[in-house]
Amino acid sequence: MTKSRASASELRRLIQTRLYASEALDGACRECHANQVQGRAPDAAGSNWELHSYNGPAQCADVVNAIVAELQARYELDESL
Repeated sequence: MTKSRASASELRRLIQTRLYASEALDGACRECHANQVQGRAPDAAGSNWELHSYNGPAQCADVVNAIVAELQARYELDESL
């Protein structure tokens, strides 16, 4: 599957949109705020970006990581955008 290309700000916005819509932990993860998306060398799955960190409840880490993993499978960071 060919990945779509997105800028760091677009990726951050996609993560944030999913967090705002999250029903996980009775909606507690809606309070999370995605911080900087950073480029990196591609990993074994071909992902060339990561979410550096997020602000919010610690118990939302698994939710944030699942959202990021799903988007990493679908999007490639294009630093030229």
